[in-house]
Amino acid sequence: MKDGILIDLPDSDYFADPAINCSGLKIIAQKTPLHFKSKQEEPREETPALIIGSAVHCLTLEPDLFNVRYVIAPKIDKRTKAGKEQWADLEATGRIVLSEDDAEKIMRIANAVRTHKTASKLITGGFAEVSVFTQIDGTPAKCKCDYLRENVAIIDLKTTEDASKNGFMKSVIKYGYHQQAAWYLDCLKAIGKPVGVFVFIVVEKSAPYAVGIYELDDDTIQLGRELNQHALDIYKNCMQTNSWYGYSENIELLTAPAWAFKENVEA
Repeated sequence: MKDGILIDLPDSDYFADPAINCSGLKIIAQKTPLHFKSKQEEPREETPALIIGSAVHCLTLEPDLFNVRYVIAPKIDKRTKAGKEQWADLEATGRIVLSEDDAEKIMRIANAVRTHKTASKLITGGFAEVSVFTQIDGTPAKCKCDYLRENVAIIDLKTTEDASKNGFMKSVIKYGYHQQAAWYLDCLKAIGKPVGVFVFIVVEKSAPYAVGIYELDDDTIQLGRELNQHALDIYKNCMQTNSWYGYSENIELLTAPAWAFKENVEA
């Protein structure tokens, strides 16, 4: 793929491009190159959670396309012959079939974001599902922005169990969202389209579907950038040597963390 920005590039085309993305770097940083290579060679599985997440993004960021991509099934008993036939007829439309219960939850989540005073403004005046292809440290790189307000901000939509400041900060570290923010900012900068900020719109997946809006501070972004660079160095070396190693082949010594000793004493 040539360097630059592409709007509405199908997911299949985006994922087919071999350029490294942040998800790959996070696997290398949190696991091993062997895990990354295995993930690359596996077909991408559309799990129920991924389907619902994609539907939330579509209804929130591209509402005009929701009925083009999805169809809501009435109450159907798929254990019966008639139910199976009804479901098959819905799938034959070429759209992704959602149950009534899932569709209702998706609508509540999307509505929470679209009626939020600040979040609703952040997802206007730009473009949804923006693919970026570039070079980072001489290596083909890519990212896909949920929403891009060019020269202003990258907006990323997250669904979570806990959208509080403390709750989401735990998710940032656990899932490497600081790496994502750094990578996306660096990709836009690399093609000469720098943006000022990377903003997370975080919405809870259950009632009351509360929304939080967060920006990471410079130190946290820099930590993500350093983790990305470390993983990118490993990736480049693996590409050059075609050696995708896993965990150490040596016997490793494990020491329990301090909190484990403390909990044992207090018990």
